[in-house]
Order: sequence, then structure tokens, then C-alpha cells
Amino acid sequence: MRLAALVALISINLPAQVAPWRHELAVAREEVDIASARPSLQLGENEGLALTRVHAILPRADGAVIVVDRGANSLLMVKDGSVTTLGREGSGPGEYRDLVAAVILPADTIAVLDGILRRVTLLAPSGAYVRDFRVAAPFEGGGAVMRMVALGNGDLMIGFSEVTVMAPSPMPVAFMERLFVFSTAGTLRRSAGLSKLSSERFVQRLPRNQGGIAYWRLAFGRALWVRPVGAEVAVGDGSAWSVEIRHMPDGTLLGVYHLDRPVQRVSEADKEAFRQAELRNTVPSSLLMTQRMLEEMPYPAFKPAFSRLETDRRHRLWLEDYSQQSSANRLWLCIDPAERFVKQVRMPTRFRPMAFTAEGVYGIWKDPDHVEHLQFYRLKLS
Repeated sequence: MRLAALVALISINLPAQVAPWRHELAVAREEVDIASARPSLQLGENEGLALTRVHAILPRADGAVIVVDRGANSLLMVKDGSVTTLGREGSGPGEYRDLVAAVILPADTIAVLDGILRRVTLLAPSGAYVRDFRVAAPFEGGGAVMRMVALGNGDLMIGFSEVTVMAPSPMPVAFMERLFVFSTAGTLRRSAGLSKLSSERFVQRLPRNQGGIAYWRLAFGRALWVRPVGAEVAVGDGSAWSVEIRHMPDGTLLGVYHLDRPVQRVSEADKEAFRQAELRNTVPSSLLMTQRMLEEMPYPAFKPAFSRLETDRRHRLWLEDYSQQSSANRLWLCIDPAERFVKQVRMPTRFRPMAFTAEGVYGIWKDPDHVEHLQFYRLKLS
């Protein structure tokens, strides 16, 4: 089947009798290097954009940029050189207690997911409150809300953790998540959800005065990423250099993009670096618990292939190379189905990409004083 036909499957309903496609892609050897480039946009405290813990950056079609500041439980809208705060701490309309996610819907409206309140709030393009609705896990044993993704048809996909209580295990444990699609009125589109690995944990027995059981995030463990691709979604957890394209709300697998690229083993040096980093970041009161965790932590044989998955409006897929996390200039791979290429892009020092557009990349840059700034770099790949 030709590539054009494969790409066309992304935006249509796949008949049940048609087998999912698999497309193998080679990665270009040369890198596109913007490590020494100057940003086209940089905003920080001096420009009225005070940031605490940025969770996401959402570029809109009208030129505005929404910054999700989870530390302040608020949204910041940057437009025409001005900064407007949308929402504040609280439980009332347009207020948030646990800002898990925010997404851009058609016509540049905004949807915000609050984890503690279990509530989705809809905002007008101006940021004005419109309405909200409550969300609950539509299955027995549902736990916390984990994520929200805006689909191309205007629906919202929300992930709920599967509550897992278990005995300590010397082996890594996969914690699962179920993904469901809701309308912006709060109507569940389908009762059956797509179940995927959410994260990997190490379950350890502790003394009763320390809680009895600890659920540590596994060193070099996988994590689920879900991003929109038109009306479909791209799904991957870094198990391999593979990204699934799935149709929602039923979760039908349409196809897989796979890169011809090795996955690196976890070395003894990697394990020691992890141990030293954990000890450096541990407060004295937790030192004994951390030491015990490090003594018993199981390690997977291989690192994840990628540590982050993003998409853009051109349906390109962006993967951050997990093995390059210690590099000052992070390496990302761009899969362009339409142009039939996979290119490597080297990012600037202390810059964390968070949103890709047709023109470039938005992200957070930390200056030498660790103050966060919003930056935009123009990027031309073709």
C-alpha cells in the first residue's frame, strides 16, 4: 500500500476487516541544529510573565499562546505583547485546585481539567468562563484523572487511572489507565475505554511507621503519551521506537509508525548516576527510606526509546530521545508522514520544548538563575 493511502487512513473510520498498517521509517543521519539559534520570542518576569511550574504551552490559531502554570493553578494568555491571567486558586466557577491539563478546542475555546474537583471547565477565547461539568471514571475501581486530549472533532479524551492495591513485588509493576471520550457537554461517547500502560512502578514493603508500602516510580520506567492527530490519536510509551495511530472513541488500531533505531541498554553507570541523583535530592529526614529504595530498586534491561511524544497541526510526530536526557542540548526526532522523512533536531541549552507548530517550537528556557522564560524558535525542516 502506498504511503499516501496509509496517511489517508488516519482521518477515516477503518473498516473492521482491514488489517492495521505498519510503516517502517529510516532516520536521517544529519541533524537540524538550532542549539545556537536566537529565539524569535522571549518573555519572562521583565515582560510581566512570571512562571512557577509550567505544565503545558498551547499555541492557538489566532496567534495567542496559553501557558498552563500548574504551580499557580492558573492559565496565562499571551497575546499581542500582553499577558492576561485566566482563573485562580479556588473551587468556584473559573477557579482551580489541581490543574491537571488544559487543551485548545475548535474556534480557540479552552477546556481545563481539575483533578481534585473532577471538573472540566470551558472558557471562551477571551478566557471568560462559559460552563463546566463533572467527570467520573465510568468503570468500577476508577481512580484519579490523569490526562485530557482534545480531538479534532471537538470531543475530549480523558484518562482515568485503574486503582491498584497490591503486595510488594521485587519486579516492576505496570500501572494501567483507561481512556474515554466525552462531548463538551459531558456526555460519554462509548462505555468501553481503551486500556493502556500508564506508568511503571516499584512496589516496596516499608516499616509501618513509614506507611507500610511505597509505590516508587521505576527508574528508567516507561510512561504513556497520548497526543491528537486530527480526529485520531498518537499513542506511545517508549517501549520501542514505535507510535500507534488509533481511532477514538473505540480505540481501533489504524497503524503503527516504527523507526529503524536501536534502544539503549541500562548500564551500571546509568544506575549509579540514578542513585547519586536520588541521594542529592533527598532531604535528611527521608535519607534512610531513599537508601532502602535504592538498595532494592529493580532496573529494566533497556531504557525507554523516547521520553516524550508531541504532535503538531501538520500531523507530524515529535519524539524526544530518552538516551539524550543528560545532554545539554536535547535531541528530538520529527516524523513527517506526508513528506516521508524522519529528521533529528538538536535543541538549545536549558530549553525544554513543549509545543510544536508548523513554523517552529515553543518551550521553557531557564536562565542561569533558574528563572523560567517562554521562548519560541523558528524551525524549517523541509
